Amino acid sequence: MKAGGIFIGYDYCYAYDAIDIVRCFNCNGFNHSSRNCRQPKSCPKCWLEHSVSECKAQTLNCINCKKATKDSDTVYQAAVDQFKKENFLRQ
Repeated sequence: MKAGGIFIGYDYCYAYDAIDIVRCFNCNGFNHSSRNCRQPKSCPKCWLEHSVSECKAQTLNCINCKKATKDSDTVYQAAVDQFKKENFLRQ
């Protein structure tokens, strides 16, 4: 998270990026942590059930993008929308 500030008139006001996305390092899903994750382990590079250190994939495949294409998966679609908003605000 970047922090900094801007001058408004003669006053210096502190500002920071308020968008925070929680990501699970077990299943690579959003809006929960690995501590309370009930999903199977998922590699962030190829989305198969192994750790990233064991991955031999040459092509990257995002499990969240794959899940977001399902019409019924609103949690992942909301996370993708939030991620797009964060990237737009950083430009």
